[in-house]
Amino acid sequence: MSHVIVDAEHEFAGAVMRLAVDGEEKCAVSGKRKYGSEGEALATAAHQIANAGAPKDLRAYRCSWCDAWHLTKNAAKGGKERR
Repeated sequence: MSHVIVDAEHEFAGAVMRLAVDGEEKCAVSGKRKYGSEGEALATAAHQIANAGAPKDLRAYRCSWCDAWHLTKNAAKGGKERR
């Protein structure tokens, strides 16, 4: 029985990953993919680093325009405000 639960959790995680990657919901300002949480964005970053050769310094940040989470390879910038 617990095997089924693990499989269901794995399938759910895969569905979340596919939604973020294939859902095509993007920020109107930056054009970047939108993630619902920092954890979701970081999970995608870890997957991209491990499987697609993405930069090791890929990080998540909350967008001040759309309030969603995005990924960037740029270093953190402080004090940048919405125009």
